[in-house]
Amino acid sequence: MRNFLSATALLLLSGFAFAKGPKLTFEEVVRRYVDMKQLATLPAEGEKSYMISSYDRRSEYDKKTGQYVNWSANKDGDGYVRKEGEATVLAHIKGTGFVNRIWSALPKDGALTLIVDGKEVVSMPAKHWFDGKHAPFNYPGFVYTSAKGKNNYVPICFQKELIIKAEKDWGKFYQINYTLLPKGSKVPAFKGSFGPKEHQALQEIETMMASVAEKTPFANPDSKTESNTFKFGSEESKEIFSATGSKAVTRLVVDILKNNYVDDLTRNFDIEIYWDGAQTPSVKCPLGAFFGATEHDWNQLSQFEAVPLGISGTRMYSNWYMPFGKSAKIILTNKSQRAISLKTAVTTAPNTETPKGYFHVLWEPDLKQIEQQRWPDRQLLDLKGQGRFCGMTLTVYNPISGMENGHKLPSMSAQWWWGEGDEKFYVDGEKFPSTFGTGTEDYFGYAWGWPVEFSKPFHSQTYTTAKNLSEKDAPHFVKNGNRLVSLNRFQVMENVPFTKSFFATMEQYYPDNRPIKYHAAMYYYIDRP
Repeated sequence: MRNFLSATALLLLSGFAFAKGPKLTFEEVVRRYVDMKQLATLPAEGEKSYMISSYDRRSEYDKKTGQYVNWSANKDGDGYVRKEGEATVLAHIKGTGFVNRIWSALPKDGALTLIVDGKEVVSMPAKHWFDGKHAPFNYPGFVYTSAKGKNNYVPICFQKELIIKAEKDWGKFYQINYTLLPKGSKVPAFKGSFGPKEHQALQEIETMMASVAEKTPFANPDSKTESNTFKFGSEESKEIFSATGSKAVTRLVVDILKNNYVDDLTRNFDIEIYWDGAQTPSVKCPLGAFFGATEHDWNQLSQFEAVPLGISGTRMYSNWYMPFGKSAKIILTNKSQRAISLKTAVTTAPNTETPKGYFHVLWEPDLKQIEQQRWPDRQLLDLKGQGRFCGMTLTVYNPISGMENGHKLPSMSAQWWWGEGDEKFYVDGEKFPSTFGTGTEDYFGYAWGWPVEFSKPFHSQTYTTAKNLSEKDAPHFVKNGNRLVSLNRFQVMENVPFTKSFFATMEQYYPDNRPIKYHAAMYYYIDRP
C-alpha cells in the first residue's frame, strides 16, 4: 500500500508539473510587445507560433511522394479555412494563447465576427477592425494603415478557442499571427471590450513604443553606459566595447559626428559581435544592415523608429537584449577610403541568469534558390538548435530596363513586380510551413507595392526609389519596377519559437535572368554563441 501511495503521489506530482504553464494577466501579455529580455529566454515545451493566411491552397506537400506540388501557385487572396453556410471561416484556433497581429490588404463593409471560447464578442465591418477608431480596436499605436496595408496589433487572448468568421463582401487577403502557450497556461479570455486596467496597459505600451529612440524598453536601475569617440582610418578596425562577467548589452548607439557624413556609410562599415570567447562572431554584417538601413546611401535614408532598432537624426540605435555569460566584444571596421569619426554608447545591465539565448544576425548578400521543386523559394535561414526568430531587414534590387550586369533585359511589364513572394517558416522539422505568407510587401506590413516610406513600431519601408507618388501614378510605378527598396519587419511579440530547428525561405519572383536580387539580414536568438 505504501508503494502504491508513493507511486500515486509521483504521478500526481508529475501531472501537476506538466500542467503548470504560465498564468498571465492581460497587462503581462501586452507588455510582450516591448519585452526585449523575454526574447533571450528559450521557448518552453509547448510554446508555438503560427500564422493563418489566405495563401493559395493549391500549394501542397504530398506525404506519399515527398514532393511539393503547385509550389509557385500565386492566387494568395482566395485561401480560407472552411465555409459555414454563407460565412467563411478565416481562422479556427484551439488551445490557450493570444492573437498578436492581424493584417489585411482590402477590408470592406462585410462583417468580421470574433468568437472567443464559444462566445461572440465582436461583430462589425471588417474595415472598422483596422481604422484605429472603432472600439475595441481604437488604439492608433496598435491599429493603423501603412502604405495601404491594414494592421491590427491589439492582442486578443483566448483560453480554449478562437474563431474569426467573415461575412459576404468582407474583403480580401489576410494574415493572422498567434501564439499558443504550454498546456496548463491561463490567460484572461477577451470579452469584447477592455476594462480600465487593460486600457491603461495598452496606453502605457503605446507611449513606450513612441519613445524607443530615446531609451531602451528594458529598464534596470543598475545599468551603466560606456561612451567613447573613435576615429577610424581607411580600412581600420577598432574594438569599441569589451566586457567580462555575466551581463547583457541592453542598448547600442552609434552617432555620426558632425562633418563625418559618408554616403555609403551603411555599406562601408562592418560590425562584428562575439559572445563568451567564441572565435566566430554571432553578428557580422554591414553596419546599416544591423541597424535596419541596409544598403542605400545615407543621405537618401528615411528615418525610422522601431522598437528593436532604428535611425533617428545622426543616431543609429539598437534595443535588442543581448546577454552573455563570460565576455563580450564589439568591433567596427571602416572599409571606406576616408577617415571617419563615430561616437558610440553601449549600455549594459547585470545578468544574474546563465544566458540561454544568444543574439545573432545572419547577413546574406544574395539569397540562394533551394531545390527546383520549391521554386521560387530562396533560403533565409537554416538553424539547428533552440531559439527564436525575430524578423529581418531586406533590400530588393529590381532592375528597370536596358542593361543590367551585362544582361539585356526584356521589355518592362507588370511581371516585374517583386512583391509576389511569400515567406515560409518551417519549425522543428515541419514538411509544410506553419507560416505561409501572401506576398513580400504583406510580410512588411503594407500592400499593393505602395511607393511611400513609412515608419511603424515593428515594420518600416526605409527607402524606395519612387517616393510619394500620387494614387494616379502608383500603378505606373508597379508596372515599371522599383530599382531599390529597403524594408524591415521585427517580430517581437510574434517571434517564432523553435526547439529543434528553424528553416525559413522567401519566394523571389522572378528568375535571375530578370535579374532581381534580395539582400537580407536575419535577427534571431539561439542556444549557443
